[in-house]
Amino acid sequence: MKHRLCSIYGSIIALSTGMMYSKIALADDRVQVSGFTRIVAGYLNTDDAEFRGYKDDIQFSPNSLLGLQVNAQANEHISLTAQGILRADSDKDSGLEWFYATLQPEDNLSFKVGKLRTPFFMHSDVLDVGYAYHWISPPPQMYNAFLFPTFEGVNATYGHFGEHYDVSFEAYLGQHSGDIDLNNTRTQYDVEVLGGFITEVKRENLTFRASIHQGDVDVSLPQLESLAAALKNYSMFNKTVDALSSQSQIDVMQFGVRYDNLNYFTAAEWVKIKPNQKTFLPEIDTYYLTGGYVFDPVTVHVTYAKSKLRYSDFPSEVSDTLTNLPTSSPLYPGLSQAAYGLSTIENSRSSDSLNSWTIGARWDVKPRLALKADITFLHGNDGETAMFESIKDGFDRESQLYQVAMEWVF
Repeated sequence: MKHRLCSIYGSIIALSTGMMYSKIALADDRVQVSGFTRIVAGYLNTDDAEFRGYKDDIQFSPNSLLGLQVNAQANEHISLTAQGILRADSDKDSGLEWFYATLQPEDNLSFKVGKLRTPFFMHSDVLDVGYAYHWISPPPQMYNAFLFPTFEGVNATYGHFGEHYDVSFEAYLGQHSGDIDLNNTRTQYDVEVLGGFITEVKRENLTFRASIHQGDVDVSLPQLESLAAALKNYSMFNKTVDALSSQSQIDVMQFGVRYDNLNYFTAAEWVKIKPNQKTFLPEIDTYYLTGGYVFDPVTVHVTYAKSKLRYSDFPSEVSDTLTNLPTSSPLYPGLSQAAYGLSTIENSRSSDSLNSWTIGARWDVKPRLALKADITFLHGNDGETAMFESIKDGFDRESQLYQVAMEWVF
């Protein structure tokens, strides 16, 4: 980890020097280079668990990163954009984050084709650019949910700019494959079809955003597949076999609102993630409320966030059959093992319902450079994972996460 952090800090210095001469190096002003970096230190005040990579000693790797973006204007209607990110956390992917072409036939109409950020949330486009928002980390109950961050496909945006209000409509369609943290396990997935529609309305200091999304997901879960194959041999547990399917349609609904008059701001966002296969993918309801006041150049803020997860139980047909089956039956050993497998799957599912309060401050030292400090009070329920990891016996699912950060764009 130290070697990776040194590499990031060295890259920051090298890029900073390079950016001083970017106007000379890029004589053609059709090519624009920009970058962003964040150095985040965090400490969790318990040795009974970890939270999003943080533990009871100071950690830099979970959220520290370096990003570089290149925009090349081919002509007045066509441009190319590429963004690469180097992350300090070796468990997270570094590399090409975005790579797409933009066609803009009119001022208020654009099309993008390539690898794009999936626009689920209000801050999706700037999630890695910590300078763009007031927190160090947006509420993890929402922004760390099990959703695919990018996709390969096409995006279309139309905007209307009026005298009293602005409105935009965005639609996208594509696919994606990768890996994701699901029930504390890194799991491969494939999204064959992913699409959504987003609308945003701005009137003076007020912004509304609403969106719907849908994806057909196939998750690689060998334990489900092998158990379903075993139960198929009995030809009598069709409901359970269906419930063990690793394929699911996922619907996402989102609504957000923000008011900002430059002296103070308030915002709220709500998201519902609803898979139709809820035996291994949870249905999630999550929201946050946030507000802050600007004592220029310092901003203070407070946020409350909450998530609630729900799973569906497997049908009881296997256990009901076992109840009425004599132990001497030749079917008993296999069904007993299947019932144990179903119970193991249910007990291994992450129950990540979590409440949190965050208070923090941001100091805009100078243009493009900000320092931040946040304290997040985490409250989970006993017997649930509550987004914690490496949980020891006796941990009450309550802790505080302390973070400081430097955010810089260049």
